[in-house]
Amino acid sequence: MIPRQEPHDEWRAELRRFLEQLCDGRAGHGYCSLGKREEDILSCERFTAKEFALAVLRAEGFEHPEYEIRLQRNLVQAFVERYGRSVITAREFREF
Repeated sequence: MIPRQEPHDEWRAELRRFLEQLCDGRAGHGYCSLGKREEDILSCERFTAKEFALAVLRAEGFEHPEYEIRLQRNLVQAFVERYGRSVITAREFREF
């Protein structure tokens, strides 16, 4: 019998897939240096597109990610394209 995944587990798995997609150079993003901060991103229960973008840039080593406007915009756009909205929570998440 396969154990049923809790909604939070599905949310973490989805965020991990999205981070892997952002790492894929063919997608034009190349964010692959998240290291230990990846777990910080995966443990969040709620994200706005901008919060997600800043978390990824911070994990990539940008000391002041709020100044990286172009990179922020690209990540916000990728988030909205993937989830169809600019805010998503683990509780309301369902497979997209």
